[in-house]
This record gives sequence, C-alpha cells and structure tokens, in this order.
Amino acid sequence: MSFEAARHMVERHAAGAAPGKIETVDLLAGLGRVLAESIVADRDFPSFARATRDGYAVQAADSAKVPARLKLVGEVKAGDWPEPGTCAVARGQAVAIMTGAPLPAGADAVVMVEHTSSLTDHSVELRCV
Repeated sequence: MSFEAARHMVERHAAGAAPGKIETVDLLAGLGRVLAESIVADRDFPSFARATRDGYAVQAADSAKVPARLKLVGEVKAGDWPEPGTCAVARGQAVAIMTGAPLPAGADAVVMVEHTSSLTDHSVELRCV
C-alpha cells in the first residue's frame, strides 16, 4: 500500500470516530485516558522557581561559551529558603543547588552537576550545557 493510500485510510477512519461518553474515574484509574475538559490550576505549584536537578544555579548568559569558569558563591539545599539578598547569583558566579531548592535571586538557569567539574572549593567549570 502506498503512503498516500494509507494516509487516506487513516483519515477516513479518524473522521468517523466519535468521542465516547464522559466518565468520572479515580485519579490513578485515569492513566492513559483523555480528559473531557481542560483542568486549570488556580495557583502555581510550587509557588517559586526551583531546581529540578542537582547542579549549579547560574545566569544563562555565562553558559553561552563553554568551558566557563565561575566563582562559587554559595549553596542552597532542598528545604532551604534563603532570605532575599543573602544568596544571589551575579554574572560570573554560581551557587550549588540541590533538587527542589528555590533558585537564588539573579539565577535563570541550572547546569546539571554532571556537566560540571569542581575546580576548587571556590570555583566550578561548566563543561557543557
């Protein structure tokens, strides 16, 4: 069967498909199903920008050309909530960050720890991003 004939067959079949009845099921039973209507949250969760990987919070512009050596200026652990201004990232700086921790002020990217090398206790090298 040619591609065009197969495509025509699929389009004809899809045109005849009709949505089924709407059912209400438990959340875990919904796996693999299609929502009958949109779900909209009334707030962001979490309510703050957070790291989704262990790594280094940086300004994205500092990772434009790698390798890049950045000054290590702090650390934020999961569960920490640094006071505004006490932990911030400026150009040429990085803050060690753990999964789930809030991004420090000034940071707009996180480079995964696997893409870095610790040079000293005071600097880190971004190898790739």
